[in-house]
Amino acid sequence: MSVVKFNEFTLKIRNGATFQIRANTGSEAIKKLVKAQGCTPDNITVVDVREVIVNRK
Repeated sequence: MSVVKFNEFTLKIRNGATFQIRANTGSEAIKKLVKAQGCTPDNITVVDVREVIVNRK
């Protein structure tokens, strides 16, 4: 059994939309959101960060 750790970031865009993204770092999460939504990093606010631990068989 292996343990996988990552973070779940709740990010909010200036227009009011909120997204939950799983990534290792905050910059990685912002890059994913910029690529998916086509916005700029200046328009993104980090609302919450949560550590997630998953046990896999």
